[in-house]
Amino acid sequence: MKNKKTILVLILALPLLLFSNDFCENDTESFKKHDPQKDRLEKIYNISYFEKNLPEVDYSVSGSVILWQPIEGGLELGIFRPSDQNSDWPSINMDFDYRPGFKVALGCHFKNSYLEAFLEYTFFHMQSSKESRQKGAMQSIITPWYNETEIPSLVLKAKWRLKYDILDFKLLRKSYTGKKLVLSPLFGVRGGFLRQKYDLFTTLDYGKINSFNNVRSFLVGPKTGVETNWILNHGVDILVNFSGSLLFQNFTTKRQVDNFSDPQSLDINIKTKSKNFNPNLEVLFAINYQNFNETKNSYLNFLAGYEFQYFFNQNIFQNVQAIENRADDNPNDLMMHGLTIKFRYDY
Repeated sequence: MKNKKTILVLILALPLLLFSNDFCENDTESFKKHDPQKDRLEKIYNISYFEKNLPEVDYSVSGSVILWQPIEGGLELGIFRPSDQNSDWPSINMDFDYRPGFKVALGCHFKNSYLEAFLEYTFFHMQSSKESRQKGAMQSIITPWYNETEIPSLVLKAKWRLKYDILDFKLLRKSYTGKKLVLSPLFGVRGGFLRQKYDLFTTLDYGKINSFNNVRSFLVGPKTGVETNWILNHGVDILVNFSGSLLFQNFTTKRQVDNFSDPQSLDINIKTKSKNFNPNLEVLFAINYQNFNETKNSYLNFLAGYEFQYFFNQNIFQNVQAIENRADDNPNDLMMHGLTIKFRYDY
């Protein structure tokens, strides 16, 4: 038990040590002998990143292009019921494709404490659709999205829309933990809006039957993590960044379903509100190249990487269905992953 407490104290104290100036001992003489033109960071050990590499830089601006694939559990349209009950019952799954977005960020470097502060906005809006196609001799579709569990149609269309608007503020301090490794603990705040719509449409002999599902949420919470740079030659770094947030989310969910007997009236009309704390994880693997302009005393950075964003308990549509005893009341998670291309200018 004592060993567990000791390990826990060491883990909690590590970020504070890394942020302190005394943790990084200034090896001034070895730096003076080093020629930074031959190798940007070679043989500089246990010294502040900014003290050796960004002596006069104050601000930074950056822009990123992202190509992410969002995936959320529990968005299946339904399953086909075959005419022969001994045959397979194929499921109808939503298509998840890659979609573009962007990020913009501003940064500030505090020379006295060697801290970096960043404010970044992420914009990712997408739309995906799916239409069921009959497979063999099918009789009907079983779906949880209508009041009638089984619909006498083999044509079912769905459209999923996701709007992801997130603002991140973080403080970090880059410090050497080896000749080639830079470790940067970070603390910050994450907030923004996460909105989803999931609509279904089916056509019967007497009209079109719709199912509209909408969830809007505001989120905010603390963020912590670590960024690592493995320094190679000629201005090239390998980056591996990890961070996590505990987000307070306020959900507003609406569900409207047409009546099968009278498509002009609503069979279901529900509006619910809920609050919850949900964790969020972020991971980035990337290669970074930076070039120093000695005349202008500025840096130009180019980053290419693969990013993962994981949000727990986001399919609140399932919660509304659970009210009607039609689905599990444990919401599925939302994951986004894909390419991130970033340009950053420090001046």
